[in-house]
Amino acid sequence: MRSSFHRAIAVLAFLGAAILFAVGSPGRGGATEEERAPTPDEQVLVVSVRGEINRVQAAYLRRVLGGADREFHAVIFELHTPGGRLDVMSMMSEEIRRLNVPTVTFVNTWAISAGAYIAMSSDRIYMAPTGVIGGARAILIGPEGPIELPKDVAEKFASVNRAQFRALAEEKGYPPAIAEAMTDESIEVLKVEYEGEIRYMTGSEVTAIVDDPEQDDRIRIIDTVSAAGQLVTLTAKEAVEYDVATKAVSDLDAVLAENDWADKVAVRREQQLSDKVVGFLTSRPIVSLLVLIGFAGIWLEMRMPGFGIPGTVAVMAFVLVFGSQFLLGNAHAAEILLFLVGLTLIGIELFVIPDFGVIGAAGIICVILSLVLAMQRFVVPSWPWEAEALRMNLLTALAGMGTSVLVLILSVWLIPGTSIFDRLTLKTEMKTELGFGTQVVGGKGIEGREGRVITGLRPAGTMQIGDERYSVVTDGEFVPPGGRARVIRVEGTRVVVEPVDEEGQTADEPENLEP
Repeated sequence: MRSSFHRAIAVLAFLGAAILFAVGSPGRGGATEEERAPTPDEQVLVVSVRGEINRVQAAYLRRVLGGADREFHAVIFELHTPGGRLDVMSMMSEEIRRLNVPTVTFVNTWAISAGAYIAMSSDRIYMAPTGVIGGARAILIGPEGPIELPKDVAEKFASVNRAQFRALAEEKGYPPAIAEAMTDESIEVLKVEYEGEIRYMTGSEVTAIVDDPEQDDRIRIIDTVSAAGQLVTLTAKEAVEYDVATKAVSDLDAVLAENDWADKVAVRREQQLSDKVVGFLTSRPIVSLLVLIGFAGIWLEMRMPGFGIPGTVAVMAFVLVFGSQFLLGNAHAAEILLFLVGLTLIGIELFVIPDFGVIGAAGIICVILSLVLAMQRFVVPSWPWEAEALRMNLLTALAGMGTSVLVLILSVWLIPGTSIFDRLTLKTEMKTELGFGTQVVGGKGIEGREGRVITGLRPAGTMQIGDERYSVVTDGEFVPPGGRARVIRVEGTRVVVEPVDEEGQTADEPENLEP
């Protein structure tokens, strides 16, 4: 009954893992035999990003963009978001920019903060008539809300954010000065004519040119896009006027028409439950809880015979940890392999090497490192929010492992006294009157004597000589219960025997035959 139940649990664990990976795959509808499936050049993918930029959005975007280069002529992102997490923003931007097909963003109707960065990750931007874009000053959020940083640290944080927005604008062909001013209210942006070209420059850039006698006649100020003291947030009309957006349009059909895609099939892929599940499983509190459950299961499994429920639960927990992070694009084979190497080193330290030392410490480091790397896409942080993400991921891994150690300590006290594990505890007391003991009665006086084996010698066990029972061991031979054995030597408290037959001959010696 017990083994059947455990097999059922193992099957459920396998099914749970298979379902998690299955629901994370992009759903694709098949055409009937009468229908001709559209070719990639005949269809455009429409991705709707609505709401806060978080891990659910990242999981959704990664799922729907998987294989989009091969299946679609172009991708349109319909955007309505107040912003969100900077690390997720970078992940989503990376997914968009790696596409090898034309990408267009339709701001309908907000692209605020992180949303502005995601919008500028595409090749062109179109605005709904009431759309707005910008307002991207970075705020570091802690467990209790916005974190007030020291002035020098805050400036460093803002400087990196400005550079990131400016670099993206330069890469995708948007005005860098406007993108930079979206992140910092101290930047003034001017529309100028410089050397016969319309450009957008910061106030400091214009001042440097005006102060140069050789260049002051080459520049003419046309308009002030944004005065110092306010973040750049543009309406649809302003975004078009200042070359951030291509055009203001009424709806998605107008976007298709503007890009000569009106004859193409617009295929929508919406968020699914699987995206929310992945977002839930990759949240730090849940990751910490799964790590706790996983290691607690391993510790408890080590205290029980065979492979049972705790081991199965541990496998399920770590499958969920690494599986969900894989679907989010964080974990790969390297992190999983590093985790297995770490567990192997810890196992060698616990079961092979008597003292805990370098190998065990290396195993713990490998496990912690694998869990941390599985929760992020970078190895060494390049941005302040990546450094903060690294710190939080490290705390998440340590919290899960540390709490599991407390579970192990509690299990040492509680498990022997609980009814669930009562049957796993040996109840028979090894009393001397029952023949158990650590000393050999009679010393060398029992050498050469024979007796009946009580428990099977594999090679150690118990045998009875006369009225006394002794703990004995063979030199490797097996003697079944009820068989006979002879004491060949006594070494301190160690009694060594050899099997004999009923007639007293050694089991491996032939009988003496008469001539």
